[in-house]
Amino acid sequence: MAGGRPAGFVSLNAEPGGAVAPVGGFERISFETMSKPLGPYVPVRRAGDFIFVSGQGGLDDGVKVNGGVVPETIQTMQNLRVQLESAGAAMGDVVKTTCFLTDMEDYVKFNAEYSAAFGDHRPARSCVAVKALPAGFLVEVEAIAYKPLD
Repeated sequence: MAGGRPAGFVSLNAEPGGAVAPVGGFERISFETMSKPLGPYVPVRRAGDFIFVSGQGGLDDGVKVNGGVVPETIQTMQNLRVQLESAGAAMGDVVKTTCFLTDMEDYVKFNAEYSAAFGDHRPARSCVAVKALPAGFLVEVEAIAYKPLD
C-alpha cells in the first residue's frame, strides 16, 4: 500500500504529479480491477472521514453469480470489501449498511453469509424487501464506513 492506498488505486481527481484534488469536498475513487457500475453512479466515494459504498450485488468479473442467495451474498460481500479497500477502509470500519432482498424467505441464509463477512463486527443495519433489483440480483448491500484521513 503506497500512501495509505492499495496497489492499483486511481483517484479520478488526480492532478499532475499525483496530488488528489477533492471536488467540492468529495473524492471520487476508482480501482482498476473493479467491475464497472451498472448505472450512472460511482461505486465508492469519500466525503471527509466517511466512505459511501453504492449498492453491491453478486457480480464476479461482470457476470452475475448463479446458485441462489448464498453464493450471491458471498460475492456481494466480497465486492463490498473490495470497494472499501479501494478507499483505504475495511469491513471493520463500516458503521451502517442497508440491505435489500427480493425475498424475505432468504433472510436467514442471507444473515449467515452477511455475519460471516463481518466476523465479530456488527454495523447498524436496515434490511428491506424489494420487488426487484438490477441485473436480477436477489441481494444488494450498500454501506457507510468511517475511516479518518491520515
